[in-house]
Amino acid sequence: MLFWFAGVVQAQGGDPDATAAGEGDREPLGEAGERPDAPQAQEDARAREARGLFERGISLSDEERWSEALEYFRRSRALLERASSAFNMAVALFRLGRYQEAVQAFDDYLGLTSADEDGARYQEAQRYLRDMRANLGRLVLTVVPPEASVYVDGVPASGEGGHRELHLDPGSRNITISLDGYRARRLNLPVLEGQVHERSIVLEALPGGDTVLGVQADVADAVIEVDGARVGVGSAELPVEPGSHRIEIFVDGSSRYSEEVELEEGVFHRVDASVMDDRDTTFFGSPWPWIVGGVLVAAAVLSVALVVTRQNDPLEDYNGTTGVVLEGLRF
Repeated sequence: MLFWFAGVVQAQGGDPDATAAGEGDREPLGEAGERPDAPQAQEDARAREARGLFERGISLSDEERWSEALEYFRRSRALLERASSAFNMAVALFRLGRYQEAVQAFDDYLGLTSADEDGARYQEAQRYLRDMRANLGRLVLTVVPPEASVYVDGVPASGEGGHRELHLDPGSRNITISLDGYRARRLNLPVLEGQVHERSIVLEALPGGDTVLGVQADVADAVIEVDGARVGVGSAELPVEPGSHRIEIFVDGSSRYSEEVELEEGVFHRVDASVMDDRDTTFFGSPWPWIVGGVLVAAAVLSVALVVTRQNDPLEDYNGTTGVVLEGLRF
């Protein structure tokens, strides 16, 4: 089943009381000209930083650099929880084809707002969540020993015990089952929408310790490959044979990092890779309430319109060919 989604991601509204350029970083005055206390000043600084990261995510989304946009929305949300950031993360994850994570982000978004606040769009988001869940594949897995860890594309999978059921995004999925003292098993599983796979895995005990390679990228959505095989997203840790191995890291399909490493038997080798396209994310201004709009519609193509609006100005209707009317939401 294929479904179409059109989202609207909006930046926060402008500050109607914005000061002249260069003054936004000054500490605001409280009553009678007194300086605010330190905790409040720190909170304001965090909010300004979160907003700057959010704005950078909007710019990257406009360029359809979804992997990097996702990272900026994620960092903004880590500083300050907002429904707008959760929504934007869900849109980015959807555009990246990571439906399982998009489901979680949309669930978070719905938990941060309500049907009273968001009206019909809240109900429509719930409907599209049901559609996305139906598009996920499933893996019914029997594991021996039952305490083994399971990873999907390098990310730890939820669940424990000898019998597990995993929900998987459509596409080629790399499944790793590992446990200290045992030889790891890897499966490359082609997953179709709604398809159910069943596998039984018995790990083989090792006579000695594993050689382990760990890779950490500074973009959570970066795709990590070792010797040409995808092993993780954002980070990966896997047992390998001693010897030479090539690490390559991709962001939005573009290679950002490549290195050949030589590993000795029985050692753990960690690689910290910088693949972020760092740019200035400073935003000078007060942390006024942010505005984000979201519209989920059935359309002939998948598109995300990014609209930046000021807080006090209502959004104008969008009179494009799809007949979508974009409205701002206040949080």
